[in-house]
Amino acid sequence: MVLTKNATSSQGIVVPNKYKYNGKEEQEMPGKWLDYGARMYDPSLGRWHSVDPLAKNHYDFTPYNYVLNNPMLFIDPFGMDTTVYVLDQASNPDNKRVYTADVYVDVDGKINGPYKGSSYPNDDSKHNTLDDGEYDYNNESGHKGGTQKGLNIVNENGERKADGTDPEGNDVEMTVVNVHSGVKPEDDPAGLNRENRGSAGCPTIKPSDAKAFFNNFNWNTGAGQNSNKGTSTGKIRISRDQTYNTNKKNYLHMIKRTQLNKGI
Repeated sequence: MVLTKNATSSQGIVVPNKYKYNGKEEQEMPGKWLDYGARMYDPSLGRWHSVDPLAKNHYDFTPYNYVLNNPMLFIDPFGMDTTVYVLDQASNPDNKRVYTADVYVDVDGKINGPYKGSSYPNDDSKHNTLDDGEYDYNNESGHKGGTQKGLNIVNENGERKADGTDPEGNDVEMTVVNVHSGVKPEDDPAGLNRENRGSAGCPTIKPSDAKAFFNNFNWNTGAGQNSNKGTSTGKIRISRDQTYNTNKKNYLHMIKRTQLNKGI
């Protein structure tokens, strides 16, 4: 339940409650709009007062729409067309051949996955670990210089930089972090036909799930273009918080079941 009343201290001081419907913060502006992050909502009218950030991709809908006017079937927390959730266990499994994350992709509100993946490096005693949080991504550069498909994690300036933790537990700025496929058994550098995550700090997708995972994104298809690069943008959420992960998985599965029942 969300508190909607003001609070009064023992000294009789009234503290206005600014967190209203759905726990969203009321803004100091005419109309008392609520801040949903990607959009501003007018609770008195039940309308959005800012355009969809990617309205140009949906010419057949008003730019003020939310989830194509169907909130019972779709979600869109960030206003982006494709959002990735990497929901992992609380600590590195210390086994480079194990994938412990469930990875979901929200494409225009449609939930795909889970795919098996990992948010951890092969060896966190040698490599940095990407911090929990929300990051922007694109796929302009691919992985390994464009020789493989990859989602490139970027900061608000479009630079390939992200927050991480080094093996000693210190904050560090990580660079060139990509979501990419792990190493296939046939590519085992030891020639023993064993797969491994192949991560020096990047989130990875289990090789057997990689093709299906990367099919959720837009890749170059033109003559002479590099098909390991593309035009997708969005958000990626890395979480190792088990309470958040359980609630998010339950929610995503509920949405997915509803979509499947509707043939979506």
